[in-house]
Amino acid sequence: MSLRVLVAEDHHRLAELCVEFLSALGHNPVGPVPSMAKARALLAAGEVDAGCLDVRLLDGFVFPLAEEFRQRQIPFVFCTGFGEDDVFPAEFRDVPRLEKPYSQSEMGEALQRLFDA
Repeated sequence: MSLRVLVAEDHHRLAELCVEFLSALGHNPVGPVPSMAKARALLAAGEVDAGCLDVRLLDGFVFPLAEEFRQRQIPFVFCTGFGEDDVFPAEFRDVPRLEKPYSQSEMGEALQRLFDA
C-alpha cells in the first residue's frame, strides 16, 4: 500500500532523509515542511494518509498538530530525539516513535504498525 505521508521536520538534512526513506519504501512524501502552520495547510488540503512528525518544529512543540491528526483519524508517528519523560504529554505516550537517528527499515516498520493496529 502506497501512503501519502506528511513530513513535518525542521532540520533540512533529516527532512531530506525522511523523504528519501519514504520514497524508497514506495510511499509518497508530502512536504517536507518545517512548521506546524505549513503542515496544517497540507493537512487541511486532505491529501494525507499518515504523518511523520518531528516533536519540535520551528514554531514550537508539535502536539497541537498531533491533536489535529487524531481528530481527523489520520495515523502518525513521532520522529524524535526526546525521551518519553522529557516532553511527551500523557495523551501521546501511546503514539509510535522513531528515535533519531532512525533507519529506513525502522521507518517502514513504524508505518506498518500504524496500519496493522
